[in-house]
Amino acid sequence: MAKPKITEQMPSFLRFLQDMEAKGQVFGPEDIAKATGYELKGTVKTKLGTRNEWGEFLIDLGDWRYKARGTQELSIAEFAYRLSSKYQRQHRGGGSDKPKTEVSLLLEGAAQEFQLAIELFNRPTTPNRVEAFVVHFINAWEKLLKARLVKRDGPASIWVESKERKSISLRVALDRSYPAMDKVRQNVQYIEDLRDDATHYMLPALDAIASRYFQSGVMNFFREFMAEAGRAPLRMNGVGLMSIVVDGAEHSKATLTMQYGEERAKRILARIQEMEKAAKEIDDPAFAIPLHLSVGFVDKRANPEQTIAGLSGMIPIVVDKPVDPKKTHPHEVNHIVTEVNKRLRSIYSDDAFRKLFTGHKKPEFNTHDFSSISSMEGWKKNSNEYHFDHGTPVQHTYSDACVEFILNKLAKHPDYLGRAKKKEVEKRKRKK
Repeated sequence: MAKPKITEQMPSFLRFLQDMEAKGQVFGPEDIAKATGYELKGTVKTKLGTRNEWGEFLIDLGDWRYKARGTQELSIAEFAYRLSSKYQRQHRGGGSDKPKTEVSLLLEGAAQEFQLAIELFNRPTTPNRVEAFVVHFINAWEKLLKARLVKRDGPASIWVESKERKSISLRVALDRSYPAMDKVRQNVQYIEDLRDDATHYMLPALDAIASRYFQSGVMNFFREFMAEAGRAPLRMNGVGLMSIVVDGAEHSKATLTMQYGEERAKRILARIQEMEKAAKEIDDPAFAIPLHLSVGFVDKRANPEQTIAGLSGMIPIVVDKPVDPKKTHPHEVNHIVTEVNKRLRSIYSDDAFRKLFTGHKKPEFNTHDFSSISSMEGWKKNSNEYHFDHGTPVQHTYSDACVEFILNKLAKHPDYLGRAKKKEVEKRKRKK
């Protein structure tokens, strides 16, 4: 990375965005101008509006209202680089020197479809998330394989010789890319069959067994895309690769009959049994995740490319039952802060309460305290007992256990908060 030019306003702008992101606070152009010294009309509204140069760090809520995203781990040098005209040209399509090749366009489309598939599946509240995943995931494979064929055999290789301009099917692309019994190929074919089933109401009932195939497919695609493009198909400060989940609920004949009718229920059960049998007989992680594999959380921010590429046999995955985060992790940061103060005041006298926060401008627990504790404990690195990552840079919620953890630390370790804040200050200094 070339040394970027850091303007006078950039450090203030980064601090402002980091503060807004930590608080989950909504802000507007006037707030940016006030915090940074940028001219409101000539600079701020121009960069927010037609030029959208700051879009990477903002979630547009409409009507000139925004939330900050993706700034917590940035150093000032990285921030300045991403605001540079060179970076904007390369990553935002602003006047690249050469037109994109057919291969690069296909790879770009494959990565976009893959990311969309992951994003949709990772939303437990989306009713048709399984069907949506299948459709976009198959589109991703089709574009990836066609990029490979164009690179290897030339542009004509992905077109059918006919009067109408029509590209080859995924099955043809698979046939030209893998041997018949290749497990990666078989996995894609199974998921493509599920796409056909999506038009016949079956997919929601197949989610438990299908998710084992999806896990394998995601890891296969990641490796194949890396080999073809030389980069990951996902930006790692965005959606988490390994947060696909498996619903452990088993569908009984009675339940399926009630929901779909007797004839359709028989077909669904037969398909479930067929997929379970195939996964058991082939017993290969490239085809479907075997149930005997060990299960554990994968830190999606800790070099996931190396994690995937470096494993030859046992692949750590996240297998978990989808949960409703509104029930397990219902609290936003402001509610955590309010609850901690409420509980502490019920335990301590006024003087003892104030002593807990000696040095605070206002003697009480605040969002900066919470941010320091969260950073020191590493809660936002993944979804866990205390924190739930909703798959976007700004949407994070916390559990009742998080409140109990903070209360316990403050009560038993008087120096705990001070250590957390000191560590956060040191961390920010290292980034500069």
